Amino acid sequence: MLLLTVLLALRLWIPHPRGCEPSAAAISTGNGTGNGTGTGTGTDESDRPCPASWWPDAGRCYRVVSSAELPASWHLARVWCARHAPGADLATITTARLNQLVLRHGLMQASGELWVGMTDLFGEGAFRWLDGTPAAFVPWGPNQPDNTASNQHCVALSLANHSWAAPGQWDDDFCHTIKGGFVCQMRP
Repeated sequence: MLLLTVLLALRLWIPHPRGCEPSAAAISTGNGTGNGTGTGTGTDESDRPCPASWWPDAGRCYRVVSSAELPASWHLARVWCARHAPGADLATITTARLNQLVLRHGLMQASGELWVGMTDLFGEGAFRWLDGTPAAFVPWGPNQPDNTASNQHCVALSLANHSWAAPGQWDDDFCHTIKGGFVCQMRP
């Protein structure tokens, strides 16, 4: 109960009717992002660098976390991002260029699929980013989103060829599924 209260207070929890609450034990895993100096973005943010193991793009810092580091559902991935970097959440991917950049980093560090910050938990079939903005760039795989069993509400980027998506294409899936990893974003 305390965990749910904290998540609600930090605005990290989107209530889900089927209950995908991350366990306290799972949240306490992981060893942080380090305190290295990364590379500055030089764009719309100040020249503050990204932390070690994060890479810069267009005023944001990104990091792929593999399931070897933390096997995570979509909800637990959100908690991990926020816990390891102030203001971080699952990534918002709004361009083909950024999608390819995430794909490239994902292929170096994970396998299968990566959770991203898109969902239709705000309204069935109306996919939005976690900040509530509608999704305009959506490279869905063939016949996606398919909402299997009327219960696929979270979006993953494919890193491999699957019948439902090729590398770089997206798939809606069950939010409680453990993926090959996830991608976080933050402001430097």
